[in-house]
Order: sequence, then C-alpha cells, then structure tokens
Amino acid sequence: MFSGESGQEGVAGFFILDEAIAYDAASPFYGTLPQNRDELITYQVVSGDTLSSIAKKFDINVDTLYGANKGLKTTIQEGQDLVILPVKGALYTVSSGDTLSSIARKYGVDAQKIADFNSTDGALDVGKQLVIPGGVLVGSPAKTGRAVSKLPSYSGYYAIPTVGYNWGQLHGNNGIDIANKCGTTVRAAAPGVVRSSKIGWNGGYGNLVIIQHDNGTQTYYAHLQSESVSDGATVSRGDAIGTIGHTGKTVGSTGCHLHFEVRGAENPFGK
Repeated sequence: MFSGESGQEGVAGFFILDEAIAYDAASPFYGTLPQNRDELITYQVVSGDTLSSIAKKFDINVDTLYGANKGLKTTIQEGQDLVILPVKGALYTVSSGDTLSSIARKYGVDAQKIADFNSTDGALDVGKQLVIPGGVLVGSPAKTGRAVSKLPSYSGYYAIPTVGYNWGQLHGNNGIDIANKCGTTVRAAAPGVVRSSKIGWNGGYGNLVIIQHDNGTQTYYAHLQSESVSDGATVSRGDAIGTIGHTGKTVGSTGCHLHFEVRGAENPFGK
C-alpha cells in the first residue's frame, strides 16, 4: 500500500516506471516486470556508463549493442538513447527481396530461430524489424585488391600489431599474415573496445579477438595461442591482447603467425 501526499493509509497511488529501469539488474525496481521479455526497450545513458557496464545490466554482450544500434561508437554520451535487445544477437530491418533464409545466412543463424522468436510464418514486410537471436553481422569483406583500393585510408591510425615477418599479401577479408614464434605478444593496433574475444575454431580463425574502433572500423586478430582481454574491455593502442599461435585453419608455410584484418578501411600493412 502506498501513502498519499496526506500520509493517510488507504489512499491508492501509482507511479510511472521506465521499463529500462525495471529490467536493469542493478535497479531497486528490478523484478517488478517479468524478466523473460521479447520486446525492444530504450535505455538512456547515465553518467559513468560504459558499453560493457550497460551490456552487463541487461545480460547481453557488447556485440549485441553494436548489432542493435547502427553507427554506435566506442565512446557514449550521457543522455544518449540505446536500443536494448531482449536477447544476445542483432537487430535487422527487412529490405526488399529479403527472406528468412537470406537473413539467416547473413548472420550465420538458423532461419527457424528467427521465425520463432519474431512469431512470423515467413511473410516479411519491408521496414519490419527482426530480432536475430545469436546473430552477429560482420562487415562486408574486401576480398580483392580492387575492392580494397576503394576503402578509406586512415594514415597513421593503425600500428603494426606484432613483430615478425610480414608476408604482406592481402588475402581473406583484407588481411595479412605476420609470422613469428608462437607466444610472441600481439597488441591492439588502435584504441577501441573489444567487441568479441572467442576461443575455438571460429570458422577457421581459431582463437580470435575483434576490436571496434571509433572511426567505425574493426580489426581482427586471428590464430592466437592465448588471449588476454575479454568482451567489452577498453584498450589503448599498443595494449597487449594476446599471443601469436597457430589455432584454427593454418596451412602453408606461415606456421605460427598472426592473421590481422582491417574491416572498413585499407589495411596499411599490405604490400
């Protein structure tokens, strides 16, 4: 029972509670709404927030914040509105010609999971927003020298991420290989936020760290022997993030090496 302004018991009262507050695990109002939600909510950044702290509040990850907020930068401002998904994943806006299968391929997930979560039988209206559970959309790869030449150049922005022999030949997704003995330190090429730190096969990348940068680009550090950063960590240029290894799909004469990609800009270390 709430007391009215007069202090008399029996006077009913109510208050308006921002939905995002009720879903914030750090809020005293956490639990006042069902926690298994299936809708989007909007969260307004407050002083002291970081991407990693916001992700922790809503039991998602930093990658999900990027997947739901187009153009999101590593630095956020007080008062900024962020879309919060109900699950780890991404938010996709349907375009003409899209099908559940084509969208699923873009995100590497099962089409039926998209259908089930969004309660759709496959009919997609242009402009409709879909939550992609577990989805991570990676930027379009630059697979040829011609494509790379059209990418923006950020002279001096990226530092060479490790020492060793730079094979220099662009391959894969705008990547190069730098060979050295396993265990050699790998460092962040530019300041940013760790978008993903993954142990395992990862599509042949092996142990992988992905860093999101303020200029909208991402850098990939693959085949690592070990990692020393976690999801959501803020890194400065030159910070140690792992060591050279040969995990994942490593073939040919490179042996222990770092596969280093720049996505969204020219790779300055390609020859």
